Amino acid sequence: MTASVYYCSMSCKAQLAEETGRLNDAMKIYDTVEEKMTTGKASFMRQYDFCIGIIGIYLKRMELSSAKKYLDRARAMISGSSIPENLISYSFDYNLAEYDMLSGNEDLGEKVIRQIIGDSKTQTWTDRLLIKLAAAGRMGAARQEKILSEYEAFLAHSAEPSPTFELLYARLYFQNGEAEKANGITEKVLPFREKTRTACILWKLIFF
Repeated sequence: MTASVYYCSMSCKAQLAEETGRLNDAMKIYDTVEEKMTTGKASFMRQYDFCIGIIGIYLKRMELSSAKKYLDRARAMISGSSIPENLISYSFDYNLAEYDMLSGNEDLGEKVIRQIIGDSKTQTWTDRLLIKLAAAGRMGAARQEKILSEYEAFLAHSAEPSPTFELLYARLYFQNGEAEKANGITEKVLPFREKTRTACILWKLIFF
């Protein structure tokens, strides 16, 4: 197996473990990858992708000091790279915004989130960041209305948003006093989340 294939396959395995809630399994994969990188050669992008991936795990585990360590490492890599920053900084900014919100630096987090979202016509690719805005009570009425309109459009076309984004819809409906709709969405998402052992945490995130 070539180094390129190895890192790609390990990255896919780690991402799959992360998305299905198996954070400890994902961390074990990243530990293996990091050990491999210390004993062999790894390209700039392999090392950078590793940093971004492991930051996401630490953020989900609320291990913020460890997340900060790899954020600093990724920032140094961006600064020292000949690759234009705008080509690689999106994933860094995404994690930085999440880190700031989780650390209580909501003003900084909101600034980065709004920079990432910009004037995009669709919000579906920034689901977790939008949840952070809604949870902090910093999402304006116009954006709330736009997101809920997108949800209605999804339903009209028999499309299904990601479970993470559906949790955002549930929170917005709940904040708007439409608890029945919020509960219906949450009940639909919970079976998936129960399989990933995060149902109780997510329930609290939405309603408390």
